[in-house]
Amino acid sequence: MLYGALPSLIRRLNDENDIAVEMQEMVTLRQIDALKKGRIDVGFGRIYLHDSEIEQLTIREEPLVAALPGNHARNGDPISLAELSQQPFILYPAQPRPGYADHTLRIFEQHHLSIDQRQQANDMQTALALVAAGLGVALVPESAKQIHHEGVRYVCVKEPHVTSPIILSYRKHEANPLVERCKNLLRSASGQ
Repeated sequence: MLYGALPSLIRRLNDENDIAVEMQEMVTLRQIDALKKGRIDVGFGRIYLHDSEIEQLTIREEPLVAALPGNHARNGDPISLAELSQQPFILYPAQPRPGYADHTLRIFEQHHLSIDQRQQANDMQTALALVAAGLGVALVPESAKQIHHEGVRYVCVKEPHVTSPIILSYRKHEANPLVERCKNLLRSASGQ
């Protein structure tokens, strides 16, 4: 998410005089735990988790694109999920689960497809390096196109609505007015 709209949203929050923004990188599962323990006030992620103490607000649905090796015999036309499923696939992150890897697998399952998983990576940057090395393909958020990795081509997916949510998580029944202002800023920035 750091390659997309999140930096500008963070800038907007940081420009508010009475909101102190301190970033901590953590996966969604750790965010939920940190929210429950009061160590953080909000979290940004891509995974829906059902927890009676946590509320999640979808900021937007980001299109996903295929990351292909630069020498892939494709002319840049959109690629179908069926075509991707027949390529050696690089899935990320390997851990923790549930995570973005499960979201990717669900997309293929919803289209009655399974992938030929050849590699797992811990993060998107490693997955893209493996794609550049010619070891397979990956499904990444469109904002990843900002990562200009020699040996990687980004191609649109043919099927509509192949997306990944950007989600704001916070404690249910939060009484902190700054969290409410944060939610309102994010809603206005995303056009909601």
